[in-house]
Amino acid sequence: MKKPTETVLRSLNCVSFRNLQDTHIEWCAGLNVISGDNGHGKTNLLEACFFLAMGRSFRTARVDALPRRGSSSFSLGGEVSHRQVSHRLGVKAGRGLRERTLDGCQSDLGRTLGVLACLVFAAPRLALFRGGPDDRRRFLDRGIVGGKPFMVETYRDHLRALRQKNRLLKQARQARPVAALRDQLAAFNDQLAGTAATIRREREDYVKRLGKVLARDEGPAELVPGRRPEISYQPHPTLEEGMTGSREQLMAAYEERAEDEIRRGHALVGPQRDDLSIHQDGAEMSRFASAGQQRATLIALKMSKMLVHKEMTGSYPLLLVDDVDAELDAHRTRRALHLLSGPYQVLVASASAEAWAGDRRVVRHLRVRDGIISRFS
Repeated sequence: MKKPTETVLRSLNCVSFRNLQDTHIEWCAGLNVISGDNGHGKTNLLEACFFLAMGRSFRTARVDALPRRGSSSFSLGGEVSHRQVSHRLGVKAGRGLRERTLDGCQSDLGRTLGVLACLVFAAPRLALFRGGPDDRRRFLDRGIVGGKPFMVETYRDHLRALRQKNRLLKQARQARPVAALRDQLAAFNDQLAGTAATIRREREDYVKRLGKVLARDEGPAELVPGRRPEISYQPHPTLEEGMTGSREQLMAAYEERAEDEIRRGHALVGPQRDDLSIHQDGAEMSRFASAGQQRATLIALKMSKMLVHKEMTGSYPLLLVDDVDAELDAHRTRRALHLLSGPYQVLVASASAEAWAGDRRVVRHLRVRDGIISRFS
């Protein structure tokens, strides 16, 4: 008998979001399927669930693109059961507007993540392989914040100090009062070294956790054709033998590169230059893996993040999957579906309704047509 799911999105209320008809939807613990032809609103429904949990879209940074045509804003609401306690989440957003509530009171991302965290896999999001280091750092940091919501403040503090330092360096490069900058830079570096050491420590720990899950027999890595993928953290500056990435060592690195930073006009040391390596049989997957291998690896990594989240928090996140049956062969699709059916909640969007008909693992099957949501029969 499966253990009960600790966190479940019980319902979703949608008003003026994308092309979706204003609606109230009931979700179930376990595997929920949303089927329909492309362009009718399947992904929009996943996006609404994600925005409710995370306060942003996984498809665009433009909030003003999300209200239905003719509307200036949208609102989302939902009930979440977290460890047998019911909570109400709400979001209202539009141009120049973003309000988040938890149980009727104004909230922030850290408190909301303590109730409902969310992971998403969507077809276009292969930036982990095809994008730059920024995309790979976001992949790590969002997983860390999901498991440790208090890290939101650490990242904010670090980014705020880094922006101030870069502003100072840019001004210095233009005016070149090099000697007078030393004390000011030292003050910023002192602040940055503390947050940088914490971020580096958390990233290193998170990558180790993901690596252990990928190394498991009969685990998510079985989805990937060929040898099992591996990941490694690449901090900046690189740790030499005997180095731990401590605050003191980071301060020494800042001091060593100070003149180069002044000359170039921006920060050259710190976690904003870290990277993540994803390789298979010693080769970088971003360069040598096929699109199918990359997609399968991304699914495996997302599933690994879900399991790591459970280790870190004691409960699973909500997993949103867009077109899991695309670009995987039949064997790996079956394996993915097996991994998706467990003691957690999953919302899957699929263009193939027939593939799910009669599947006993599906606890709720909805159909979307022209933004109208109905039960599949």
